[in-house]
Amino acid sequence: MPRGQDPEFAGVVILTLNNGEVKPFPIGVGTNAAVSPNGRYLAIASTHFVALEKPLEYKLTLFDLASPQPSKSILSFPNSPSHSYSRLIWSPDSKRLYFLLRPGAPYDDPTTSYGLWRFEVGTKTFSRIANLDDPWLHFISLSPDGEWAILFPETERYVTLVHLSSGELDTIQLLAGENFPVVRYQVMPTPRSAYCIDR
Repeated sequence: MPRGQDPEFAGVVILTLNNGEVKPFPIGVGTNAAVSPNGRYLAIASTHFVALEKPLEYKLTLFDLASPQPSKSILSFPNSPSHSYSRLIWSPDSKRLYFLLRPGAPYDDPTTSYGLWRFEVGTKTFSRIANLDDPWLHFISLSPDGEWAILFPETERYVTLVHLSSGELDTIQLLAGENFPVVRYQVMPTPRSAYCIDR
């Protein structure tokens, strides 16, 4: 998937490791994709053409890969028109998908955010976890136990932790110094802490 240029990617391919066979997987057009840890689901922030005179629609497409002919569900994001921003991240048990939601289209320049959201695979329902006003927060990862989300802003030197069960927010200020890009993040649940590696 390209980064830093066109926010859309052209498709997904399936690589069979034992024979090297590569074949396309028809997903349409999307801006982000994530396979669940158990390998059963493929989630895609997908783009849909409606009509010439209407704007594009941005949805969540969920493929169930358990059957020989994968089934899919196409779901509208809450607060439409809206789109997911940054990464789609699965819970360790593959039952929930987490994402940041922003108003409008990926090409817009939003001034706010709809916050951090959860999608429940079993019920196919959405719920908001935390209100986050900064539209340029990046969703980095979950803690190993799946209890905390870690987010990092584009320009400031701090990390935001979100407790996924309660929506509690915790901000950790990074050490002052030169503003090198951070290339790795991790949340340690016990004791609660976060570390990063500067490049």
